[in-house]
Formats: sequence, C-alpha cells, structure tokens
Amino acid sequence: MFVLPQNVLRVFELLKDFEVYLIGGCVRDLLLGITPKDYDFTTQATPSQMQEIFKNQGLRFVEMGREFGTIALVLDSQTFEITTFRKEGVYRDFRKPKSITFASSLLEDTKRRDFTFNAIAYHPKKGLIDYHQGQQDLQAKILKAIGNAKERFCEDALRILRAVGFAMRFDLEIEMHTKQAMFENLKLLDFISKERITSEWEKIINAKFFMKRFLEFEEIFTFIFKEKITLPPSLPQDFLLKNALLLKTPKNLTALRFSNKQNKQIQAFMQWQLQRDFKDKIAIKKMLSLYPKEWIEIFLSQDEQKLQILSTIFQNNEVYHLKDLALSGTELLEFEGKKRGEILQELLTLVIEAKLPNSKEALLSYIKTKNF
Repeated sequence: MFVLPQNVLRVFELLKDFEVYLIGGCVRDLLLGITPKDYDFTTQATPSQMQEIFKNQGLRFVEMGREFGTIALVLDSQTFEITTFRKEGVYRDFRKPKSITFASSLLEDTKRRDFTFNAIAYHPKKGLIDYHQGQQDLQAKILKAIGNAKERFCEDALRILRAVGFAMRFDLEIEMHTKQAMFENLKLLDFISKERITSEWEKIINAKFFMKRFLEFEEIFTFIFKEKITLPPSLPQDFLLKNALLLKTPKNLTALRFSNKQNKQIQAFMQWQLQRDFKDKIAIKKMLSLYPKEWIEIFLSQDEQKLQILSTIFQNNEVYHLKDLALSGTELLEFEGKKRGEILQELLTLVIEAKLPNSKEALLSYIKTKNF
C-alpha cells in the first residue's frame, strides 16, 4: 500500500519472527500523503530479544530505558524507535505513568495511545490494522480521543495542546466529547513543564491553520499565559517574531522556556514593535550598530520599503558598525580604554548621520578639534 524506505523494510525483516508494525504519526502522515520525518515501530519482541537480534547482526542500537521497552536502532545514521507492546498503569502528575508492563497484543498497546488516527498500525504484508476507526476519523477530518476522553487528558495533560496542534495543522474538527474534556481539564496544564509546553506551542503557532482556528482555542491560550492573547492581522514566518507579535510583553514569556538568546531576541522584537526604531536609513544603521543584522532582517521582513533600505545599506557596504570605521582603537592608544570606546562610538554616530566622511584623516582631524 505504501512505498517505504529500504531501512524501514529492513526493520520488518530483522523482526520477522515477531509481530511488528509501524504505528503513530508516521502511519497518519502516510495516509495523508505526507512523507514522515520519523518511523516508529511497535512489536511483540521484548527489548532483550531485540538486542540479541541486533547484536548478532552487528548493528548499533541504544536502550532508551528498560522500563519503557524502547530500543533505538541506528541504520545508516537514521534512528528508528522500536517499542515493545505495552500497557500503562496509573499516571502521576498528569504526565507520566507510574508503571509500565508489557502487553500481549497490539490491541492492548493501541488502547494507551492518545487519538484514534495515531493508533493505526501498518505492516507491508498485513496492511493497515485499525482497532479504533482512526482512518474513518481521518477521512472525515475529525480528531477523537481513544476511549474515555477525560481519562486520556488526565493521564497526560499535554495531550490538550497536542490536540490543538493537530487541529490547526490539519484543519480537523474536534469530536464533541474530546473537545469538552479538553476545556474541562485545562487546569491540568499547570502540571506540565514549560519545556514541553514550549515545544507544543511552537507546533501550534507554526501550524497552517493557526490564524483560522485561533479564536476557537483562545481560552486555552489565555489559561497558559494568564491573560488574553490577541491575534494580529498577519503573522510572519519566523517563530521568534511570531512570539513577539502574539505575546507582546516579556511577562508572557514566563509561561514558556526559551534559551537566553531567544528570550533576548523576542524581547528586542517586542520593544521594536512599540518604538519607531527603524523610521529611516539613519535609524536603521544605528540599530545595526547595536543588534545582530539577522535579527533586523527578520524584523523588517514584513516591511518591503524598510527591507529595501536595509538591502541598499548592505549592497553599498555603508558604515554601520565600529569595525567599519576607517579608524581603529589601536590608533587611539593615548586615550584610556573607556574614553577610547566613547570616542569611537561618537565617530560612528557622526559617520552614520553623514556629518563626517569615513576617512582616517577626517576622523583624526575631528578628534583634534574636539580636544578629547
């Protein structure tokens, strides 16, 4: 039914003495005509049985946690996660199960999964195995939790955000009981780490139908950020600039976990939204002297006129940075370090404002006349 990469077929061959299936997002994507980024397997084989097979074949693998029953097999630098059929015990902290036991069948394994279209299994010879009508839901563009929706979200509250992400990526309608359970259990998101929320948030705001479906899930976003998030008229491609336009204030960043560099970049974008820091060429060059040019290129990507000014600055090799000055600090050694820096910064400002030409003679002459 599907044309699979050779290494995927090789996994089936390696585990031919056991039940083994592709499952989860890769099968869903294949059904949607999307090339999967990853291929995950579920199997009857135990971790020790898999390890013995892979060792005998001289293959590289990593045991990702005996308690989870997952082996990461490496074939030609591509990693495949293969997990033994399992069932999960009571969940703790609305995120992880307290215990995991191996299951005896694929059916038992699928019951622990989140949504019907993520529980479809596939084998090249057996075809699709779908115990929860996931294909039917996918064809009808419906997102539906497996079994009792409230239980699925109480087991793992991150599934609430995953549901939003799937709905926005594929423009799916959320089944009534599933949607009701999502909104009734919003408070459980407080138990989820900021790192995991940030990961799902990135998928959500990069989703194709984010703008179209935003208002439908506004209550969820308000709960995460503890205040109402308003939608701008349009959004750029860049993830960090999207965050700046949506979240507007640094306070809202506390709900997420970005790197220090990302936080600085988002906060710079937020500040620039409120000020006229890029009103003309001189202003743009002054900003280029203070911030990485990549940030400014991203920020101005929505403004064709300003982007053209920026392009002209680069094409003409115009001066906007200390390193571009015709005079360097080594030629001002008679001044102490701090004073040297102040002089160079003043010279740069004058050159940017076209009040001084960028020549060594003109810059030295200015220094003499000013009597620093």
